[in-house]
Amino acid sequence: MSAMRRGGEYLPPNWFMRTFGTLSSSLTAVFFGASLLLGGALGAIGLACVKSESLVPAAQAGQGKSSVVINLKQGTNDLRAATMAMELAVELLDKGAKVTIYANLEGVRLFDVRQPDQRCAGDQSINQLYRRFVAGGGTVLVCPLCAEVVGIRPANLREGTRLGSMSDVADVMLAADQVIDY
Repeated sequence: MSAMRRGGEYLPPNWFMRTFGTLSSSLTAVFFGASLLLGGALGAIGLACVKSESLVPAAQAGQGKSSVVINLKQGTNDLRAATMAMELAVELLDKGAKVTIYANLEGVRLFDVRQPDQRCAGDQSINQLYRRFVAGGGTVLVCPLCAEVVGIRPANLREGTRLGSMSDVADVMLAADQVIDY
């Protein structure tokens, strides 16, 4: 740092640091301390909010099974998303939830018996995950409009899958505690 000039005299470079550096350090300490206090208070409030609301209210409160709808919009066009949805559906069933997969858009193709078995990653194919899901008590409801668009008829649906009406879809969505999109 070069020398500073005040009035007509030159001041040594360390004058600025001695005068304002100490003030700056003090202010920094005050702001840092206030930030820690404020952050701690907000953290405690956030923790209290999280603790007061359960992630799975019905299951943890002993009121029966939590009802989950997986809105599956991806199918053979995105096997990664479809596989993740199927794996999550099986895991939710294993943890005691009531799970319905609502297949729409491209997701309806996964439940067409004419589709070849496909695998994205992991140990199990889509068909294997589907069989585990249905065997575990899961339900698959297929959008009637989406099925019609891609040429799926009721006879083309996998065993355990049903073509729903819009009224069925509305009932399932309204009864759900959670809806998860894929």
